[in-house]
Amino acid sequence: MSKTLASAVGGEETTAADWAQLAHDGEILIDIASAIALERSDGAAADLLYWSQATLTAVAAHRSDLAPSADAVATRSERLIVLEDAFRAMAMAMEFGFLFDKERQLLSIGYLISESAVDPNCYDLLASEARLASFFAIAKGDIPARHWFRLGRAATAVSRGSALISWSGSMFEYLMPPLVMRAPAGSLLEQTDRLVVRRQIEYGAKHGRPWGISESAYNARDFEFTYQYSNFGIPGLGLKRGLGENSVVAPYATGLAAMVDPSAAVLNLKRLTEMGGRGRYGFYEAVDFTPTRVQEGESFALVRSFMAHHQGMTIIAIANACSTA
Repeated sequence: MSKTLASAVGGEETTAADWAQLAHDGEILIDIASAIALERSDGAAADLLYWSQATLTAVAAHRSDLAPSADAVATRSERLIVLEDAFRAMAMAMEFGFLFDKERQLLSIGYLISESAVDPNCYDLLASEARLASFFAIAKGDIPARHWFRLGRAATAVSRGSALISWSGSMFEYLMPPLVMRAPAGSLLEQTDRLVVRRQIEYGAKHGRPWGISESAYNARDFEFTYQYSNFGIPGLGLKRGLGENSVVAPYATGLAAMVDPSAAVLNLKRLTEMGGRGRYGFYEAVDFTPTRVQEGESFALVRSFMAHHQGMTIIAIANACSTA
């Protein structure tokens, strides 16, 4: 199957016959994987069967795209138009004005239903995922444009440069907005993204472990065995105290960094893979190096869960990196 696949991904030369051969090989692969799964009944065999079935599904989708029927094209176009209209309506229906503190010129972090009042705390940093809401609220006309210039721009020295300070110094705060809102080349935001990724890499190398610290689940569970969640970051980049007390590496943070330094991201993901950080549905949520949460004799603990939010951001980041390569 690998030989057929190698010839099929050659670009525009791919033919219907190539995909038909791949579909045939995929069915054989599923038969083999099914037999192995029945014989061994372990996780590896189950993974093999799962990905064999996923491969055949992907091949079927490609065959459909290669020669779609007129009905299929019409149906797909109609579905996309319906989705676009629905998403646009949902976005425009969101109201931000009632969250705006006119005196401070900032957005409240939320509304307290029990007290029928907005929360007195506000989002006040430019280096925050909340700036997406600020940008969109201004674009909609819900709040005045001068709000943008009230967002904090305190900076700190990083690698012979200056980077914006965030609340917790997490990769999420810095690199989630660029998923959908690119920073202008040479701007303070773009410079901050580059310097923060460099600082993350340096911090990981200093401690002899993979890099990529962000908010994520960590190796602690509640009574229902649900992993706990918190924000983690790099000391010196965040205002939050005690950032150096935890050592939790989240693979999705490396995915986000692929938009800034794709080569370094690939190497880091390979390292995480070698440590067992990848599971059936992609990379696990996190690798916890915090000594108090690691079993005796071990150097780290895998947080074996998958968060759709983080997996989705990783996919978008990689797509963005590929589009600019």
